[in-house]
Amino acid sequence: MSGVVLAILASLFWLIGVTWAPTWIKKQIEGYSQQLGYSIQIQSIDVKPFQLVVQVQGLRLDQIQGKQLFGLDTGLIRLRWSKLITGELGVQDLQLTNPSILLERAAGAGSKWNWMQLIETINAQKPPSTEAKPKAIKVSVDRLAIQGARLQFRDG
Repeated sequence: MSGVVLAILASLFWLIGVTWAPTWIKKQIEGYSQQLGYSIQIQSIDVKPFQLVVQVQGLRLDQIQGKQLFGLDTGLIRLRWSKLITGELGVQDLQLTNPSILLERAAGAGSKWNWMQLIETINAQKPPSTEAKPKAIKVSVDRLAIQGARLQFRDG
C-alpha cells in the first residue's frame, strides 16, 4: 500500500513540475517585471523535477524604451540533491548559450548606468525590514559554461 502512495506522490510531483511549474514561473517573472517597469520575456521553460533541471529558451530583459539589457538563447541549471538536503544551493551545472549584456550610461552629469537603475528599482520595491537579517544561503557552482557571449559597453 505504501508503494502505491509513494508512486502517486512521485507522479504528482512530476506532473506539477512538468506542466504547472513552467507556466507559473513564467507568469510570476513576467508579472514582477511589469511592476518594475521592465519587460522580461521568456519563450519557454522546461522543468525536469526528478533531475532538478530547469532549461529556459529565449530570455529577454528590456527597458521601457525597448533597449535590451540582457538576452539569452538558452540557459540550463542543474542542481544537486545532496546540497539541497543540507540547505545549500548547490549548482552542479550552469550553461549559458549566447548571452548578451548591455552596460550603458547616458551622457551628462548624474546619469546612472542602466543596471544600477534596475537594481535601485528592485530595491525600492522591497518592504522595509525590521526583523533580524536571515542567515545567508550558501551557494556553490561546480561547472559554469558560457558559449558565444556578447557584451556591449556604452559610456555617454
